[in-house]
Amino acid sequence: MEKKKLNKADQARRNRTAGKGFQTKCAKMHGGKNIGGLGGEDIEHLKFSIEAKYLVRFAGKKVMDQAIANNKNKKKITIAHVHLLNTKYEDDIIMLRLEDWMKIINSDSFDKWKEDEKQKRKDKKNGRTLL
Repeated sequence: MEKKKLNKADQARRNRTAGKGFQTKCAKMHGGKNIGGLGGEDIEHLKFSIEAKYLVRFAGKKVMDQAIANNKNKKKITIAHVHLLNTKYEDDIIMLRLEDWMKIINSDSFDKWKEDEKQKRKDKKNGRTLL
């Protein structure tokens, strides 16, 4: 079946909707509140300022995949440290997987979110919808 090409306005609307949906999921994962769209941080949280991005591609994915593949001791948490040429080292970027991050900060909100998502998939598979 041929895919219908969306005009720019419809594509932008679809992207905003997807981004807002991700912000809501992200807020639940971190135990915060989705306040995105107000020109500031996306997720209000007691300890963190969270900017949520929903992307098709991300160059950092390859870097993180390589770090994971190179981690021979699977008991260690994998991080990727990125330095951009001609920038201050204090501005370097550190990446790690969400699951590892939640272990570090001892968050139970991620586990609760995972259980909720699992239940939603189970209910959907069984033909039930939640109100």
